[in-house]
Amino acid sequence: MDRTASVMNLAGDAADRVTFDANLSATNIADISCGVIFVHAFWAGSSVTALKRFCEMLVRVDPNRRLTFTVCNIDEIEPERIDLYAGDHTGGNGDIVWVRDGVVLARHNASRCCDLEATTRNLLAE
Repeated sequence: MDRTASVMNLAGDAADRVTFDANLSATNIADISCGVIFVHAFWAGSSVTALKRFCEMLVRVDPNRRLTFTVCNIDEIEPERIDLYAGDHTGGNGDIVWVRDGVVLARHNASRCCDLEATTRNLLAE
């Protein structure tokens, strides 16, 4: 399976703004001024649904494309890096990290749920 094509297909209208960095080797939180990292589990229906919904929301709330949007594969991230990106309770449900000026502002995972749209709007408002 071509994972990049799979992510782009799930991203729908947001596909042209998604960067797929499977193991996050090209992604450094310190370099992100305004962005989101989505930790995707290809094998989990909940992650597939979450990615689709997030992309639909992203197109709606960020029409000016200010956010960088990176999707990675939970199964390819080095274990020592997973906590940095997804937090301590990664569950394969579509974990999300919002970053402003190299600092993680919010996380959405099995133990930390937040309003995705409100959190994204807050990131864009800063």
